[in-house]
Amino acid sequence: MTLKRPVCATPVGGIPEIIEHGRTGLLSGAGDAAALAGNILRLAEEPAAMERLVLEASRFVAGYCDPEAHTRKVLEVFGRAVRQGWGGTGRRPGP
Repeated sequence: MTLKRPVCATPVGGIPEIIEHGRTGLLSGAGDAAALAGNILRLAEEPAAMERLVLEASRFVAGYCDPEAHTRKVLEVFGRAVRQGWGGTGRRPGP
């Protein structure tokens, strides 16, 4: 995605958190070689669709995978946890 290439993948592991079918890439069922081949052919036959996927994926990567933006989000989560008092209990964890 950062290389501005279209992505065809299977929805296993963390892939569905990054690839949204039809928006940032194309997904096919795990083990479904025919569907994967179909997605690859679709991109080859529909350059405009491929360009839309590449554009959306690039936008996603710029916002989601930016190290500074990621650091800000992590700090926000930790800040909320601290303000809520160690997991919302109001107590520090015991030994």
